[in-house]
Amino acid sequence: KLRDVVSRHLQIGFLIISTTMGLIFALCTPASAGLVYDDQIHWERSVKLSYGSNLDDFSQGEYDLADLKYMLFDSTSTNFYQTYNTTEDQARYHATLSAKGRELLPIYTQPHKTDITDIGYVTQSLGIGVARLMGLPLHWQFIMGRLGNLTLFIFVGFFAVREAKRYKAIFMIVLLSPMSLLMVGAYTYDPSVIAFCLLGSSIFITELLTPDKLLNPWRAAVMMAAWAIGSMPKAVYSLLLFLPII
Repeated sequence: KLRDVVSRHLQIGFLIISTTMGLIFALCTPASAGLVYDDQIHWERSVKLSYGSNLDDFSQGEYDLADLKYMLFDSTSTNFYQTYNTTEDQARYHATLSAKGRELLPIYTQPHKTDITDIGYVTQSLGIGVARLMGLPLHWQFIMGRLGNLTLFIFVGFFAVREAKRYKAIFMIVLLSPMSLLMVGAYTYDPSVIAFCLLGSSIFITELLTPDKLLNPWRAAVMMAAWAIGSMPKAVYSLLLFLPII
């Protein structure tokens, strides 16, 4: 029975839940920025990376999706989110946001300069690029970028849970938290940071629990590589690399 399989192998449960919920968030939420923090910036960087330095084909639609006026708005925040008493108020507010977006136009039209933080956007940009090569419309290019983010998260998260000899459920709960799943279905590098850091931590904790065994060089290399990749988008996590020394 599936229940018995999942109870013995929690990574299978993670695979099923993350795939199901990830696809729901990626496919059913609006194809627009504004779902998670700064995803209009992450979209802009992903689409630029998908082009490389070729900005001649950077379309107006791609720019508009990174523009503040296309973000979703409600009354949950005091920063950009507003409620309106009249349609005139709404029009004036969006005009203000459009002006802010035009101020950012020089940023969007600059050639992309690659740095180590781009590793968090690789699968998202690949999804956009593949969809573009297939001739899909911009809406599906946007969705395919999300699916690239989801694919990386599921793949790395699966091994993070599998490699844990103990505390598998804890790793699984962290990976399947509502915020993690929401970010998986949007544009951000956080899912890759979470997945890779947990993969390295899973191997590290497993090795700590078997002090009578020598550290396998291959597992040590995977652990350090996972932490290194996870810390590239956010350097603060590079402190994990010093755990084996401590």
